[in-house]
Formats: sequence, C-alpha cells, structure tokens
Amino acid sequence: TRSTYLEHVEYLLDPAGTFLLYVHFKPEAASRGHGVLEADLARIATRLRQVSRQDGAERGRHPSAWLAYCPKD
Repeated sequence: TRSTYLEHVEYLLDPAGTFLLYVHFKPEAASRGHGVLEADLARIATRLRQVSRQDGAERGRHPSAWLAYCPKD
C-alpha cells in the first residue's frame, strides 16, 4: 500500500538525503486507475518535508509533477 511504501521511504532515507518522486495526477473523481491526488501528496507532507515541486504534463496531456522531499527536522 502507499502507506507502507511511505514508511519504508521514511525509514531508508538518510537524514541528509533527498527522495525524488515523479507522479501522474488523476482527476479528483477517478477512484480507479493509476495516478495520485493532491490528498496523497498532503499525506506525504505529514512525514517528509517538500523542498521542490515542478508541475508539468506527460506528452502535453496528462498532468504530472516532479517532487523532492527530505526528512523533517
């Protein structure tokens, strides 16, 4: 699950490390299919500190983003 994945990242990430994440966004109403919601990113932010975000679009059609996180102080 995503929760377990995040626990592993938090455990394995060196205190001086950076977790780089590329995501595809899915529409808010979509309950199935690949991608994340803004709520998923908010959950990550409860455990890791977001240091950068670059929004874009995969092939100009599918919203996506590169995100970088580091451990919280």
